[in-house]
Amino acid sequence: MVNFQTSSAIANHEPGWSIEHKHNSFEISAVFEGKGMFYTENLSKEIQEGSIVLIQKNIHHCYKAITPIRFGVLMINQLPQGTAQFFEQLMITNQTKIITLSSYELYWYMSLFKNWLRTISQPLLKEKDLLIKNWLDILLLHLLQHAHTEGKVISVSQAADYIRNHLNQKIVINDLAERTGLSESTFRRYFKEEYGVSPKQFQQEYRMAEAKWLIRTSDKSLQEIGEEVGFLSLHSFSSWFKKSENINPSEWKKLQQTGI
Repeated sequence: MVNFQTSSAIANHEPGWSIEHKHNSFEISAVFEGKGMFYTENLSKEIQEGSIVLIQKNIHHCYKAITPIRFGVLMINQLPQGTAQFFEQLMITNQTKIITLSSYELYWYMSLFKNWLRTISQPLLKEKDLLIKNWLDILLLHLLQHAHTEGKVISVSQAADYIRNHLNQKIVINDLAERTGLSESTFRRYFKEEYGVSPKQFQQEYRMAEAKWLIRTSDKSLQEIGEEVGFLSLHSFSSWFKKSENINPSEWKKLQQTGI
């Protein structure tokens, strides 16, 4: 396997900062905080929290900070075989591309990125090239899974964030549509186009994901977990869980603990 050369950091810059350059590396720069501008010969676009800038090798480009801005920057001289396919899927034959993550999706990318930095900072890494490839795959797959490019989808992704952050509350579709500035019918259509399910189904899937995560990782009782994902009683939570998984949550928990 090739010895990959990477450059990665979280960089902070003040308003008025700018850099204009090109380099013999693939670049993935995520805006974690703040606002700025990104320029190439054929592109001029504002970037802000959640913007992900993807750049092919040897492309002349420029960044300028409008407000204090914080980037997560990753550059690599050669994309590993397989990983390059994920990058190309994001680029769709473009030399530069700006995609967007919602606040929820950006939070998880930031967590992954910080763990990537910690991992590659360790001394005497074994199987270093393989480790780098696997981490790059994870980061790019996260972007492929969650990236948005159209304004209409961005507004819908904000509604999806709201659902994920309020799993214990009842969904009122008209309220969500108002948050996005869309009619209810348009909101439903855009949401289904982006996520493949209705807002209600989306909430149910994330309720289940959160419930399973809490069962696996916390010391909370099933009653407490049920309340966190929107159920007032243990009976209603258990019935809902069993209907979806064909097993009640207490039995599912034992399976996770024993592996049997």
